[in-house]
Amino acid sequence: MMTEGVQKNSDRELPVPKKWRPMIADIVGAIVRNDFSFEDLNVRVEPPSEKLQDYIRESIGDYGCTLIALRADVWKHAVYICFEDHWQVIVDLCSEEEGVSDLALHLKVHDDIVPKFEISSVHVP
Repeated sequence: MMTEGVQKNSDRELPVPKKWRPMIADIVGAIVRNDFSFEDLNVRVEPPSEKLQDYIRESIGDYGCTLIALRADVWKHAVYICFEDHWQVIVDLCSEEEGVSDLALHLKVHDDIVPKFEISSVHVP
């Protein structure tokens, strides 16, 4: 179970669990390719609404940099915290121009046999 051993930490942020990192990296790769269907991933992702997809594209466009795959150093600052029925994760995105950028992926992880990821937003916190 991919959520087994993940702390239900509601009092403080913790580093994103190592077992979630490859899945999150795959989700980011799809966003970089502008593929919001997530069909080719081995990850359960709730496809975002058209409105959210438009907002994410707009946020990325307004930011003005070219997104790339996650670099290893993003995990130094990537965090999660538990709410009643999910974990909230924040991961900085990477760009060609800046490396690790201020633009961040915000997503929810729902506890299940196979975790289900749900994108909340992409914006500068």
